Amino acid sequence: NSKIYIGEVTHARLAPVKHSFRYPVYFYAFDLAELSELARQTMLFGYNQRRPVALYDKDYLTPGEMPIREKLEAVLTQAGRTLSLGKVILVTAARFFNYIFNPISFFYCHDDTGLLVCIVAQVRNTFGEMHLYLLDAQGAEKVDGRLRFCADKQFHVSPFFPRQGHYEFRLTEPDDAIDNTLNYHLNDQLSLIARIHGKAQPLTR
Repeated sequence: NSKIYIGEVTHARLAPVKHSFRYPVYFYAFDLAELSELARQTMLFGYNQRRPVALYDKDYLTPGEMPIREKLEAVLTQAGRTLSLGKVILVTAARFFNYIFNPISFFYCHDDTGLLVCIVAQVRNTFGEMHLYLLDAQGAEKVDGRLRFCADKQFHVSPFFPRQGHYEFRLTEPDDAIDNTLNYHLNDQLSLIARIHGKAQPLTR
């Protein structure tokens, strides 16, 4: 189930001063159940190992070395979500020669029947701080073929904007392509658009 995506990041600030950029990027969709096997298949990828490309449990969700899946189960339980957790797909950038900067990662959480029940968005800022947004997929509105979620902003990310306002997430599931957009609204005005999208290739040696 794991994939590598080749695509692009775009970022457009609409206020108080307009500014935008776009650049090519590659990122991953990791099935958490496949991490150890992926590390065995190739010396280029490591799971909690220093390799050219690597994924570390300590980089995600909560501090500590506990496996990502166990951390995720604890986060969902603390949020009052009791479910029999099935497949989990993590959309993220991996460490590259031990360097990582992940402004946002997505955990697509399925139940044991394969139904997508929620998405956890992990947002980081340049100060190394982190916040989790739990997005309920059950009954989520679909807009332009993407799942739409709204959440109040609860975390300081940019020096150009206060902590007030709300986010509108428009997300697709990680399939042959992925296209995720985050719209930030301040005082009912669309102030920022951030998008990451790409096409998938099998994650092989």
